[in-house]
Amino acid sequence: MDEVREETNTVSSKTHEQTSLAWYQEKRVREICCYLTEHLDRRMTQAEIAKEFRISLTALKLTFQCLYGMPIETYLRTVDWAVRHGMYAYDAPDPFGYIKKLDDFKMTDIGPHLTQDTGVYQSGGSV
Repeated sequence: MDEVREETNTVSSKTHEQTSLAWYQEKRVREICCYLTEHLDRRMTQAEIAKEFRISLTALKLTFQCLYGMPIETYLRTVDWAVRHGMYAYDAPDPFGYIKKLDDFKMTDIGPHLTQDTGVYQSGGSV
């Protein structure tokens, strides 16, 4: 009976450690994401990011992919494009100003004012 309790305590302890590690990695990657978004002009490799923020490269890549649904480089390209175009559209001086201005609006408020480039695509390319 004591062996069963000891095994249960060991499993519970390992589960707690794994949960704590997962929580830490998630928290750390969210901090990294905020930093990278605020410093789009600073180009860093993934290895440099991992080293600077003291997280393993594998944990960084896997946790980022899990949290944001895309690799770090894809995320940064997407955010960079959105911020550059959004900053222009909102006449914001910097990415932070753009993000603050986004908080002032709801999609239902600005949706009717948005346009999208459309092209006719054929099997040979676009027209």
